[in-house]
Amino acid sequence: GLSVGYRAEVWLRATGAKKKLEQHRGLYRKLLEEQRESSADTVQIEKDLHHTFGTHQAYRGASECINAMRRILTAY
Repeated sequence: GLSVGYRAEVWLRATGAKKKLEQHRGLYRKLLEEQRESSADTVQIEKDLHHTFGTHQAYRGASECINAMRRILTAY
């Protein structure tokens, strides 16, 4: 298999994701900025995050993982 150092780059190129990232540079940040204010969607995301990950052993003390999930769900 591929060494760990190359896997992400190969995956990005093989799936076409690298090209899409270049074509839509800054889109993720723009979407996050647009969703800064609380909405029915963000309220539901918070409920779902706490319900799904609140007691899950793998996520205890992993607040950065939950924050990353929050950002992705909020943006899209």
